[in-house]
Amino acid sequence: MLASLSNPYWTLWWATIGLGYLAAAMKFGLKGVVVFFLGHILADYTWYALISVGITRGKRLFKDRSYRIMIQICGFFLIGFGAWFVFSVTQYLIGGFGGRIG
Repeated sequence: MLASLSNPYWTLWWATIGLGYLAAAMKFGLKGVVVFFLGHILADYTWYALISVGITRGKRLFKDRSYRIMIQICGFFLIGFGAWFVFSVTQYLIGGFGGRIG
């Protein structure tokens, strides 16, 4: 619980997307809010259970060298996405996309 609360993206998500979903659920009254909340919590638990199983069983699938190579490949993809993001924002700010990103 503390990890979620200390994560700034958790607050940002609830202040934007989560609030929108909550407002949509409120159209159905208290029942809609309860169903939304239970569905959201169930989705969280399911996701974290899948992550836990994946980590536990993944240790058997990857040797140390394979794991390091996979992490390096993921790192290169993240660097590439970061570079693309910086390039896109720069082009957008100087007007290269005609006022839209696409």
